Amino acid sequence: GMWREDLAARYDSVVSRIRKREADGERIAGKGFLNHFPARGSSAGSLFFVSNDGRDYQDLDIMRRNGTGRVERIVSNVSSRFGVSPDGVRICFARRTRSNDRGYARDDLFLHTLATGKQKRLTHGLRASNPSWSPDGARIACVVTGGGSHRIAVVDAATGEHAFVTEASDGTEFMALSWGRDGILATRFDGASRDIVLVDPASGAVAPRAATDA
Repeated sequence: GMWREDLAARYDSVVSRIRKREADGERIAGKGFLNHFPARGSSAGSLFFVSNDGRDYQDLDIMRRNGTGRVERIVSNVSSRFGVSPDGVRICFARRTRSNDRGYARDDLFLHTLATGKQKRLTHGLRASNPSWSPDGARIACVVTGGGSHRIAVVDAATGEHAFVTEASDGTEFMALSWGRDGILATRFDGASRDIVLVDPASGAVAPRAATDA
């Protein structure tokens, strides 16, 4: 019908251009049907990723693939992408739990030490997810949900104390944080378009880096 014809008119040329640059890759890990957020490990050939292998659709775990290709589950029940510390010793992840003052299902940050498997809870009822380590490994940026919007916060990796970096703005969403020497890169959705911004963790200033008019 007209709907199919409209889709073909819109996307056939786009698909054609993409296929001209199509390249086959090699699957190196992932037995579930939901495998994403790959991160390099500290040893050659190793990596971490999130998977629902052997679980239901939204039941996600962090998996580790070692240099020989062996894959093992190292953290169960995570709720977002995770972050590997700069020294490769710890993983920060988010998990949804009802262990808070109101008993609501909320996301909080946890630390997992790779050598021992020990876990430490960093936040309590914060609604925090999408962690990203600071370059020095002392702090962790995260997305905090509340009041109909997202804010970026910074959590002390030793004490769990947090401070908000960005102001609350109705409908604003942040995701895919990446903390580098220049600040915190993030995808920001303002209700109209998704743009790449750089956030100053000290002042909270938000500077567009790749933005288009909606």
